[in-house]
Amino acid sequence: MGCQDLFEGTMRVILFGLNFCTLLAGGVLLGCGVYVKMSVNEFTDVDDVSAIDITAYFLIALGCLVVVVSLFGCLGACLQNHVLLAFYFAFMLILLLLEIGAGILYAVERKEIEKQIDEAVKDTIENFGDGTSSADEAVEAIQVLLQCCGYQSKLDYKKK
Repeated sequence: MGCQDLFEGTMRVILFGLNFCTLLAGGVLLGCGVYVKMSVNEFTDVDDVSAIDITAYFLIALGCLVVVVSLFGCLGACLQNHVLLAFYFAFMLILLLLEIGAGILYAVERKEIEKQIDEAVKDTIENFGDGTSSADEAVEAIQVLLQCCGYQSKLDYKKK
């Protein structure tokens, strides 16, 4: 057994181990998506239940995608199948390029994204407690969980 065989065996074990961990993470994503979809009825007080549905479907799709790609990596490493490994490499390269593109898009549009989030949260805080917003329970739960109040401080409520 030469040094090259030892190196190849070690790399195969590492590739399998990493992909198996990724496979488990994909299963967790899939499970979280299914859980969110099944428990969407608990969020009927939230104004936009369709956003929760979209999030659930996104998590399910992402979980399935991660499981399938990880499975290709695991099987390619175990079976030493060059076709599976080539597909795995190509797909990972595409994902890397998409992530870089998303990062660049966020860097370019960061101010606009943050502005939209700020406006949405401020509108929710301004309508908190006056009985017109069905998101009051969600805001109250978040404030209890984070042990804080308001968006920036408790002074947000004095602006009413």
